[in-house]
Amino acid sequence: MGVPSNNITVCLVSDQLAGGGAERFSAQLSTFLVEKGIHVHHVLVLDAIEYPYQGEVFNLGRLKKKTPFFLHRFRRFVAFRNFFKTHNFTVIIDTRVKKKYLQELLIHRWIYQSPYILMVHSARTEWYVPMGSWGARWIYKKAAAVVAVSQGIQQLLELQYDLKKVTHIPVTYPTFTTCSSLDLPPFILAVGRMNDPIKQYDRLLAMYARSELPQKGIHLIVLGEGNLLPEYQKQAAQLDCSALIHFPGRVTNTNDYYSKALFSVLTSKNEGFPTVLLESLVIGTPVIAYDCPTGPNEIIQHEYNGLLVPDQDEMSFIRALNRMICDKDLYLRCKDQAKSSVAKYSMEQIGAQWLNLISQKL
Repeated sequence: MGVPSNNITVCLVSDQLAGGGAERFSAQLSTFLVEKGIHVHHVLVLDAIEYPYQGEVFNLGRLKKKTPFFLHRFRRFVAFRNFFKTHNFTVIIDTRVKKKYLQELLIHRWIYQSPYILMVHSARTEWYVPMGSWGARWIYKKAAAVVAVSQGIQQLLELQYDLKKVTHIPVTYPTFTTCSSLDLPPFILAVGRMNDPIKQYDRLLAMYARSELPQKGIHLIVLGEGNLLPEYQKQAAQLDCSALIHFPGRVTNTNDYYSKALFSVLTSKNEGFPTVLLESLVIGTPVIAYDCPTGPNEIIQHEYNGLLVPDQDEMSFIRALNRMICDKDLYLRCKDQAKSSVAKYSMEQIGAQWLNLISQKL
């Protein structure tokens, strides 16, 4: 269902427009909505913008930089409240992580006067629902809808918190172009931030070293940055295959690497709806991933576009690495079907679901 664009104004409240999949999706959704004739405003908690976006920006992060520490929290909260007092939005879409119960209670019961939709991007639902089921009843009770990015998260929200207005809309993949002629040896690829141990790159390094890949001269490239990077580099240096492990850091266009990789891997402890799998598949590169909560089993069709490994089973993961290299028929089948397997996650199709949801709230 379409939504009339005249006088429709959407406010996207995000932690920032940089860093990860949730933030990238806010930017992508804003561009889609503006292209459909809808007015978009962004409210950002942090002053970080790197993804292409459309719409006007109210940047609370800049107030933080200009205010003494003991005043900035109060000043930003007042500015946040005044912003919503002076704007009458058709709908507010809040994608932030929500860990402070009292703050969220004030925002959702006092500041948000327009209909609001809450997004949950991670299987770690406690990041979005402070104070458990009791907090959920008070903070989420007035929400027009709660959007989970995976079916698994939707089930968690309904079962754990008894929420009634939960729906499922996945995120989309970024639209990068492939323009680099990287001259690299055969390699597999992992992509993600290294600010916390959720991606479990320490386990990936150990499993790669125990697989047959180093013996076959197949390298491992891990893209990303964060405070754990030095630990991973130290661990890699102690392995016999250290010369085959590379940490290029954060790159502007990951598609240059996805397009050259034999396949990509995901070893996370938990996810939401991992866009790194979509990014790999849409460019035609198969994937191997743990069946962690949540998302991989909604994206990977086992032995069709990749291999889905029992959650946290290291021996099965090592066997999957070996199999993807040694079983040529399996590899070529997964590669041939990778791109078509994620066609349903295009921005046009995901955006249409958002238009339909917004139209229901008018």
